[in-house]
Amino acid sequence: MKKFKLGIFFCILVILIVCSNKEEIASVVQDNTPQINELKEENQKLKDDLQNLKSDYSVYLQQLNVLALIFVNIPLAKG
Repeated sequence: MKKFKLGIFFCILVILIVCSNKEEIASVVQDNTPQINELKEENQKLKDDLQNLKSDYSVYLQQLNVLALIFVNIPLAKG
């Protein structure tokens, strides 16, 4: 009988611990939701900026390639 009571006590204790952790986790998530959303927005902005830089760099390389082709194909004046 003592083992049965002890088993029930531990089951109730485990249930209480699990329930209190769920409430604590929900509270932490709710407290940090604005910060999480702010960081998501900042992350998206940085991704957009990176994409713009890649695009600008690609255009720069294309222009540099065109200039290199122009300078290579200029005939040199023989003196």
